[in-house]
Amino acid sequence: HIDQALSTAPETSDQIEVGAKTMFFDGKADLNVALFQVSRNNYFVTLPGSGNIPTPHGKDRTRGVEVSLGLRPIAGLSIIGNGTVMDPENRAGNVATNPVLGITGSVFGTRPVGVATTMGHLWTTYEIQRGLARGLMFGFGVTYKGDSYADSLNLLKVPSYVVFDAAASYRIKRVDLAVNIKNLTDKTYYTNPTFAGALPGNPLSAFGSIRFNFN
Repeated sequence: HIDQALSTAPETSDQIEVGAKTMFFDGKADLNVALFQVSRNNYFVTLPGSGNIPTPHGKDRTRGVEVSLGLRPIAGLSIIGNGTVMDPENRAGNVATNPVLGITGSVFGTRPVGVATTMGHLWTTYEIQRGLARGLMFGFGVTYKGDSYADSLNLLKVPSYVVFDAAASYRIKRVDLAVNIKNLTDKTYYTNPTFAGALPGNPLSAFGSIRFNFN
């Protein structure tokens, strides 16, 4: 049985992408739009009638569009946002079992574990340009991830979430001071799906750093 589980071909993946980029408002804004298709092939799955022996017939495909926008309306202010809409799909007819619900079935046409169909991120920073506080920078961001599934049969749904973050930094000659705050509202949300559920995301937390530049 060990010999039958060996693959003569390596697991492969390929990506096709086409996009366009443009700048407007005298370089104060840029827009990127990309269409993509990502395929993964030859990973091990257990097909019906295989005697429970894994074979390298696994494959999935994701098609989607990604849009990103950058704005610099005034000196020191930067706004960067991006969003993705995609259609991920299992293309192999392997059988999976959900041990929590005791259900067995084919995963063909289902969504891969942990993959959302929509996601987005927006981050804004402003750096003071003059005076004693010159070099002091503040940042604020929001992250969105749509719902996903914790199991390959798409029976256990992980809900969507929105999380807010903030940051501040200051450069004093060759020293950079920074503070990052995650999950400002201390929202309970779930990420990192497992076969039986999902792990909770980070609670409200703060991280500080000091960096010395010797160049």
